[in-house]
Amino acid sequence: TYAKLAQRAENEGIYVIQINMGSSYRSSAFVGANWIEIGERDTEAVVNFCKGKSNKIAIVQGALFFAIVHVLQVGGTSPTQALALAAVAFVTRVPVGLALGWLFLSRRSIWAPIGLHAAFNGLLLVLAEASLRGGPPAG
Repeated sequence: TYAKLAQRAENEGIYVIQINMGSSYRSSAFVGANWIEIGERDTEAVVNFCKGKSNKIAIVQGALFFAIVHVLQVGGTSPTQALALAAVAFVTRVPVGLALGWLFLSRRSIWAPIGLHAAFNGLLLVLAEASLRGGPPAG
């Protein structure tokens, strides 16, 4: 694992600086945001917010939270453009959040929603690349 490699390197006298992704091994130094810790904290906040509610309410609340979190990083060249892009991002993320929540509850595993999220992100990358190249490849 990454932690074992970092530990082995430091045992050999090599200083290891972890950047933006901590591991279970505390190396010589760490720089940046610990996205694992941030993800765990955010997930715990969502779970606590939805605790004690019906599955349907929890899925809707989780989907709205998912959409809001993904809108926070949207920007534009003007306030009007940023607001329009944020609105589109929110509206398109709510169904994804609903699907991820339903999938989690139906499978009782986090791995299926992670796979769907990765597939959705991959699809967005393919669409973005196609739009930059002027559409799908000919032939």
